[in-house]
Amino acid sequence: MSNQKLSREIVLNSAFEYVDKHGIDQLSMRNLAQTLNVKAMSLYNHVKNKGDVIESITDNLIGLLDFEIALNWQDTIKNRATSLKDLLLKHSWGVLPLMYGFHTGEHITKDFDKSIGILRRVGFTYALCDQIISSINTYVYGYVLSRINFPIEETSYQEIAKTYKDFYPKDKYPYLREMSYEISMGHYSGITNFDLGFSFIIKGIEATINNKGE
Repeated sequence: MSNQKLSREIVLNSAFEYVDKHGIDQLSMRNLAQTLNVKAMSLYNHVKNKGDVIESITDNLIGLLDFEIALNWQDTIKNRATSLKDLLLKHSWGVLPLMYGFHTGEHITKDFDKSIGILRRVGFTYALCDQIISSINTYVYGYVLSRINFPIEETSYQEIAKTYKDFYPKDKYPYLREMSYEISMGHYSGITNFDLGFSFIIKGIEATINNKGE
């Protein structure tokens, strides 16, 4: 690709595809330039630096977030959380950039404003709106990180749980041993249930409804 054909959109699209394939830790201006078959210095005509690239592709990622507006706020914010979870499981590189820094991109800003509006319209204070959205995002980020980094395949949980008796002697860890038994017998999968965890958050939010001003 010649320098004349470069544009900010092309550079960012290429970066997005690169991190999807190689991970965000491997992204560098040099690697990105090699992908585009140009010199690294030519990229600076279109992006400020690597930080600009990461911030921009993270914003573009949130631009892909799509969820249904339901009749009640509980289902609407659950739809958003589920869509965000699915999006980040597909593009897991986006979790860490979203967790850190102050984001001012158009898509992230629009999502935040939309999320505030969903809660504000049912009477939550701005302070609670902020806390609720932050709590939900933190739950989603944590869930995704645990899924993509967990060292055991889900299909192996039951078989591995059968060996836990060697790690959890009954006299020292009776409850962990019993839970491992539940998993080994198939009474419990051992897999974190996203919807169940989110229902705990919903119940906590609902408990604040009569105390919105506090």
